Amino acid sequence: MKNKLKNSQITVAHNGLEALELIKRNSYDIVLMDVIMPLMDGITATKHVRNLADESKKHLPIIALTANVAEKDLTECLVAGMNDFVTKPFEINALLKIILKELQ
Repeated sequence: MKNKLKNSQITVAHNGLEALELIKRNSYDIVLMDVIMPLMDGITATKHVRNLADESKKHLPIIALTANVAEKDLTECLVAGMNDFVTKPFEINALLKIILKELQ
């Protein structure tokens, strides 16, 4: 991704709880949220983000990254408040297309 998004800064969280804390403390343009993570999954982390008092953080675009391709799993991502999803394995151009759509 760094090669495709040359003027971007990427922050990595190792679990959902860390992702939530980073979102609370920092400003981001978009979040790529893995659905299955230790300590707190991406669905739960997204629900917490959507309940934040800070409107800019509350409406932060969140893209799910998931290996679960069943329609019920993808629907769960959207119901939790994720803006879109990409199923793994994914093509980098497919992910970039969704990122650019969400940032416009």
